[in-house]
Amino acid sequence: MAKYANFSLSKFKDVKISKSNLESATLENVKFKNIKFYEDNLMLVNLFNTDLNNIDFTNSNIEGITLNLKDLRGAIVNEMQAIELAKILGIRVK
Repeated sequence: MAKYANFSLSKFKDVKISKSNLESATLENVKFKNIKFYEDNLMLVNLFNTDLNNIDFTNSNIEGITLNLKDLRGAIVNEMQAIELAKILGIRVK
């Protein structure tokens, strides 16, 4: 349980976060190297200026995350998450 935790300016190396609740946490300007998320609640997490390239979010909840578009490039998401992320682009999906 790490709701509202602030990990800004941290470095995560060789870390697996599993079945954790990080709702509304701040991971701004974080450096990830070999990180794995597994069934985590990342709802409303702030990921500004955090490179998400090659990070797999497919089995975690990323609803309402905030980030820069450039940091999203290369992130791995499932179909439903892609629809959620389309909102960031201002796209409305029917």
